[in-house]
Amino acid sequence: MSASVWLVRHGEPAEAIGVDPGLSARGHDQAALLARLSPALLVSSPLRRARETAAPIEAAWSVAARVDSTYRELPSGHVDSGDRRAWLRVALAGTFAELGDEQRAWRDAIVAAVRSCREDTVITTHAVVINAVTGFSQGDDAVLSWLPAHASVTEMRVDVDGTLTLVARGERSPGGLVV
Repeated sequence: MSASVWLVRHGEPAEAIGVDPGLSARGHDQAALLARLSPALLVSSPLRRARETAAPIEAAWSVAARVDSTYRELPSGHVDSGDRRAWLRVALAGTFAELGDEQRAWRDAIVAAVRSCREDTVITTHAVVINAVTGFSQGDDAVLSWLPAHASVTEMRVDVDGTLTLVARGERSPGGLVV
């Protein structure tokens, strides 16, 4: 028996200054379309844009999302918040092998969490999280090998032995990642 895991990139974020913006009006519209997903479990990154993306699913299916910090954004460790954008530009162009232990442990924790899913699960999260899972399943160590569109849904299958199989990539973003 296998489980389906749908990795949902959060809707379009608001153009707000700060580290944890919510969704823009368009992002809320994108999230509303996700109410068609019917998970046994709903999990969300703790960041506001991911939580707001999960809200229409919660309402439609009368389920509460379990907030799990495993699915947060790529940590930048020792880099202060003012230098994070510059650090991310370099990190996103590289591989996990080139990053530090903290980032590799972050990726390994995400992969382990997804591999342990035994029920159909929707996870609202971030582009690099989705890349970490799909890359692992395909033997690709790139931090960012493709850019899922906002509110896109990537489907993975998790076999009982923890094998991850990419079933369908979500829609690709027509633009670049804004860092």
